[in-house]
This record gives sequence, C-alpha cells and structure tokens, in this order.
Amino acid sequence: MWVEVQSEPFPVLVNLDKVRVISKNRDSEHKIWFNDNDEETIYISDEVFEKIRNHLLPKKRQSSPQQGTIESIEILDFLNEKTGRTFKPLETNLKLIDARLKEGATVEEMKQVIAKKVRDWTGDEKMEPYLRPKTLFGKEKYAQYSGELERADG
Repeated sequence: MWVEVQSEPFPVLVNLDKVRVISKNRDSEHKIWFNDNDEETIYISDEVFEKIRNHLLPKKRQSSPQQGTIESIEILDFLNEKTGRTFKPLETNLKLIDARLKEGATVEEMKQVIAKKVRDWTGDEKMEPYLRPKTLFGKEKYAQYSGELERADG
C-alpha cells in the first residue's frame, strides 16, 4: 500500500509495506525506518502519522519479539523524549521492553518507571548514564523499579 505524504520540500510516496517502524516526537517530526539501519526523517501531519501507524499495527502485533511491538516502540519513544536521547527501535532495545510486557507490565507502568527514574537520576553524574533500556528494563532491575512506584489506591 502506497501513501502520499505531504513533506517538505515536496510530497513523497511511501510504500507502507516496506516500513518497519515509525516514531513521533513532540515537535511533529516523524521518523520512518525502512530497516534497522535506514532511517528517514520526514515532516507529516498527525493524521498521516496515524494512518501509517494504523497500517503497521496489525503487522506489529503479529511480529516476533525481536522486531518489537507498537507498545514497545511507544515506550522507547517515551524514554527518548524524557531523557533527550535517541535510542533506536532495534532488537537490542526492544526485546527487553517486549519481555516485560509479556510478563504483564503495562505501557503506563513502564512509563511511570521511566518518569520516576528520570526524576531520581537526572543530574546525578553516576546514575544518569543508566537511563537506558538495558538498565531500566532488565528483568531483575525492572521488578525492583516497578516495586518502587506508589500505588494509586492508597
């Protein structure tokens, strides 16, 4: 399926069947990965972003863990937004997130862990470098970090 994307300086055609991952940041800059190493940044409307995302969603839900799910990519994007870093949606970064999701963690819980650790570690020379997928989403560490969250019911 091809979609025309209104981009600067001119519209481009994107073959949605070749797109592997899309991500969105707060500045409406959307990145499209056609494979693990080929990244293209284009400016598109939120409407076109959702159209592409919705086309990819069924494919991602059926994908293997090493490719990542829409949820794991959303969590990685949130980590990038909160830390100002640019972790790419590669197997190395996504498999840990997918594993925690399969164990029952929710997207919201994982975002809360990220937000808490960003608050705790930002500005701490020793800990700030550990605001990364490997540390935050490793099995044992994640269990500890999620256990630190305050319960909403009391």
